[in-house]
Amino acid sequence: CSSDLVIFPGIVSPLLVETEQSIQLVDEVVGGDRYIGLVLQRRADVDNPLPEHLWEHGCLARVTKMLKFPDNTVRILVEGLRRFRINGYSALEPYLCAKIEVLEETDGEGLELTALARNAQKVFKQIIDLSPSMSEQVKVAALNGEEPPKLTDLFAANLNLSLEERQQLLEITSVRERLARLMPD
Repeated sequence: CSSDLVIFPGIVSPLLVETEQSIQLVDEVVGGDRYIGLVLQRRADVDNPLPEHLWEHGCLARVTKMLKFPDNTVRILVEGLRRFRINGYSALEPYLCAKIEVLEETDGEGLELTALARNAQKVFKQIIDLSPSMSEQVKVAALNGEEPPKLTDLFAANLNLSLEERQQLLEITSVRERLARLMPD
């Protein structure tokens, strides 16, 4: 669960893990296959959320690093891999376990889409030029012409969007529709 961040496929991000329930989950994930489902909470003020406190779509991620701190918090580095939809929960204790369906990208190729992506790159380059705080890694990735599906997720993760807007973009499997949503009118 995440209360203030939407993770997208292809994006690497640090996360702070504070609750006992979540720390236990991360310990088991790191001791196992390192895969974890990340889902945005509908309400950030709930420490141990139940299914009704979570959105139904999330991002399958891999925990690449874990650091434990003396204040009993854990910091992990995750890499987003694939979109998914929750089809139900198999356990609520000691932490939530969900049955998921991995979602496939649609219309991720084609000349028209490539042209739309190039347009989006130009707009994003203008935004980058106005955003000195954006990391060099993001700038290089955005300007080096990755495939449209990866570009849409890179833009969605780095533009100044609300959590709800990010969540909506995570739920859209159509690359064309994501590009249309990201482009200014």
